[in-house]
Amino acid sequence: MFIVLALLSSVSLHCSASLGRVIELNSTGFNELVRRRMESVPTDDASNEIYTPDLDDPLKAAYETIPEIGRIELGEVLHVSANSVEYAVRNHTNLALRYMHDCREDGIPVTPHPNLKLMWYADEAISAGRNLTCIPLFVSPPVPMPLVASGKARFSLTPSQQTSCRISGATVRFAVLSVRETEDVRILMRADLSMPRTHRYVLGMQLGIKLIRHLQLLHSRNILHGDMHPGYARIVRIPQGVQFVLDNSGVSSSWILPDGFSEDPIIPAHSATFLSPWELMFRSYTKRDEIFRAILTIANWICYYDYEVVQSIMPIDAMINWKFYGNIFVVPEKHGVGVILDPLNELSLTPDSLAYIRGCFERIMKLARGDDIANPQYDLLIEEMRNIVARILEPPAMTESKKRKSGFD
Repeated sequence: MFIVLALLSSVSLHCSASLGRVIELNSTGFNELVRRRMESVPTDDASNEIYTPDLDDPLKAAYETIPEIGRIELGEVLHVSANSVEYAVRNHTNLALRYMHDCREDGIPVTPHPNLKLMWYADEAISAGRNLTCIPLFVSPPVPMPLVASGKARFSLTPSQQTSCRISGATVRFAVLSVRETEDVRILMRADLSMPRTHRYVLGMQLGIKLIRHLQLLHSRNILHGDMHPGYARIVRIPQGVQFVLDNSGVSSSWILPDGFSEDPIIPAHSATFLSPWELMFRSYTKRDEIFRAILTIANWICYYDYEVVQSIMPIDAMINWKFYGNIFVVPEKHGVGVILDPLNELSLTPDSLAYIRGCFERIMKLARGDDIANPQYDLLIEEMRNIVARILEPPAMTESKKRKSGFD
């Protein structure tokens, strides 16, 4: 039902203005946050009319202009897809420029425009105190989708798709983005093979706590990241160590409906490896799915040995069964039966501590698999991760003292 609601509420109407700019007419059915932002779009676009892109003018083929910064010179192409074309910026190396259209796969334009969504989600996340990899600085007014792929915005659409989008009234906007240099957490965890196993575990749990807290604060603003998987968990190196950031460069983010579901159909992750079992079965996306994906991401960090590779060759039914009932903190045998590697066995800990940590993992998995799709147990998940860190870092003598006091020998 939520997909139908999203499609009904996202159809866009357009009419033309001077300089090739398109005026967007707001449709109804949006949540309050989107509706508020949509009200200012016509005024913002009118005031920025001189920055409307001209996609085919040969004199402007290598640059755009924006307020305050001025000329933005297009450098190398960083990314091309059916939906976007992204460039490096020659004269501002910390910036990127992204052209995006608002045409769905079925050829119907949607509102809000994806580049506007990216800016609004970033604004909400920053308001919640979250660190992001990509901060939109400016979004241009829209222009009609070109009839054929040409000029600066050569999307990888078929000619018939391009024509269909143009006829239906699709538009193109560019966004100028401030981009931070980041590293994949997986690289940090796996690059230094001399890193003690206990250090790897502690670091994985500490970053996991930051990831869950980050998602909790996004969810509190009624935002889903929309495509949580290990590639979007990043770090920035700072003098004090590392800072966790969430990559928001994609446009999968969505508002959350009262029942916990995504307002928009979600673009699935690149691999079934990163999907929750409910996604594999029902193709839906909720707060619970996002938190389950986060737990899979944390498991990926600590199970550095072929965690993704083994899952990628598992039959889907075995993967669903393993994600519902198996131990996701070990590397599974490819058919979901048995274990190839349990990283806990590589830690120099007492049997009592290992049993304690396994108990924490059992509770984490139970919490992640809970029935309430709208209210994940963020704080309890974080508490279990903190317990794991505390137990690993606990001096052996203290562990033995606790053991004697509890009556175990």
